[in-house]
Amino acid sequence: MTPHGTGPTRKSHTKSRKGCRTCKRRHIRCDETFPQCKNCTKHNCRCDYMDHPPEEAPRTLEEPNLLWTPRIESDIETWQRTGIFPFPEMNLQSSQHFRSLSPIDLRLIHHLSSIYKDMRLADFVQCTLWVQQIPSFFDAAFGYDFVMSSILALSATHIAWMTNSVETKNLAYFHRGVALKGLQGAIGNFSRVNSDAVLAASILLSWQVSDWGGWTSLMHGISTVINSMSSWKHISRFSIYIEDHPAFFSPHSMQGTSISFDDESLFLANNSLHRLSARLPNVHPLAQRLHEILNFAQDFQSCSTSMQSSQLFEKLQPLRARLFWMPVTLVKANDMGSSAMVLLAQLYTLALAIDSSIPELSGAALGSLTVHAIEQIDTKLRYNQAITARAEMSVSDLDELMHLPRLTLARHQIAAQSRLGQSRREETFVQSSTPPHSQHSPYSFQHSSMGSQPGTPDYPPPRYPSTPPMLPSHNFDDLSHPPSPFLHYGSPGSNPYSQSSPRPNSLSFDNRSLPGYEYSLRGDSPAYSPSSYSPGFIANSDEEAWAFGGHSPTYPGEYVFPNS
Repeated sequence: MTPHGTGPTRKSHTKSRKGCRTCKRRHIRCDETFPQCKNCTKHNCRCDYMDHPPEEAPRTLEEPNLLWTPRIESDIETWQRTGIFPFPEMNLQSSQHFRSLSPIDLRLIHHLSSIYKDMRLADFVQCTLWVQQIPSFFDAAFGYDFVMSSILALSATHIAWMTNSVETKNLAYFHRGVALKGLQGAIGNFSRVNSDAVLAASILLSWQVSDWGGWTSLMHGISTVINSMSSWKHISRFSIYIEDHPAFFSPHSMQGTSISFDDESLFLANNSLHRLSARLPNVHPLAQRLHEILNFAQDFQSCSTSMQSSQLFEKLQPLRARLFWMPVTLVKANDMGSSAMVLLAQLYTLALAIDSSIPELSGAALGSLTVHAIEQIDTKLRYNQAITARAEMSVSDLDELMHLPRLTLARHQIAAQSRLGQSRREETFVQSSTPPHSQHSPYSFQHSSMGSQPGTPDYPPPRYPSTPPMLPSHNFDDLSHPPSPFLHYGSPGSNPYSQSSPRPNSLSFDNRSLPGYEYSLRGDSPAYSPSSYSPGFIANSDEEAWAFGGHSPTYPGEYVFPNS
């Protein structure tokens, strides 16, 4: 008989005494990983560690996977020692604000800068939604840590998406949380001096938001900032970007895009993707990406009439991520042939079709940002067709596969021209009825929710006329199938390896293909200005990389909160 008190020892249970409130409420064990526990990361919700960090914040169990290589380590070591920014082609106004950053923050800066360099060398910058603005974002971050935090969050999000590293996702959450907090303070002191910084952070965060409330709040804020900047917008470092994408930066972005497609636009975009699929064999390097895009498009079309806007926005996350990262993937893989560019053009057209078919989504598919890129892709395709003896695709194939993207461009031009006069009248109305900018902040803060974010800014909609401008209604039946523009090219007049794609006068659409409308790629459209980010489809848990969350501009390998 076992003596009293000498029986088998009961296995002790280590309690989580400092677990987050979410885990305690769910009665599950919290691993206390700071600043975002793994349970909260798994369920795509914000961990309250970001709001109320424990007195002694535990270190993460593993270091973030930031894809270090010996060459990158050497570059950053040299950068820290000499203070010389290793990417002179970005032509930044100042790089001194990088000197105070930690090696991990410098790695994130190095990642985005490498994307810009690679895309520029491939002459593909203008075929993206965002890469051309990387230098402007860095310049806007000078003196504003919250802008730098939003940049670091975007870079960490991309690396987390590539590696599926929980620790790197936590790092992205952390930077976004501090960016939001800093944006709040900057909005409370909005002025001409910090307006570019407020706009830059708002744009960057809008690209990363994963919940409907956050999207609408940020877009209202962006519209209000643009309105408040009306008297000095022309000298903003983002003036050309605003001019090239008027629908995204106008108040009408919250009322749907500027295109008045009929209900068939999403159906036609699906059909166009199917035609491309029929021409790509299953062994083609792009076949898997195309298959995933097709699955997304078909699934989205089937559920678009039965879901609320918030549910549809959540389903848009794979598309939104692809819009940013697929061009980077193609350049990284050195796959920039005709098939790849046609696939990109059709992906962009799908985004436009979703925005125009479901105006309730307020442009959440980012279609309004794709128009200039579609034009650039089409110009490059026609140029390549002109100089290549044995083209990857025949003229007839290119003609058929680019038919819908070209019609999309034409219709966007028509709608943009129709809106131009109305927008100018509204700007005059708003300027005459708005108090001086120094008398108010363009944003105000309420207790609004941005999904999983605390203390989220509530950006009130600008005071615009309640009735949206009437756009001409067009039907696809109105336009006959245009003759191939690939048959109407001349000798390009610019260097194909220049930073922007060539815009020779001889490379324009045959106006006979669009009866009643003159359509040229030489800059006639008010939506364009001649002056002008990676594996593909996100699915399941990878979508978490696009959730908001919580930075320290001096992240030293552990998470440190700034003093409140």
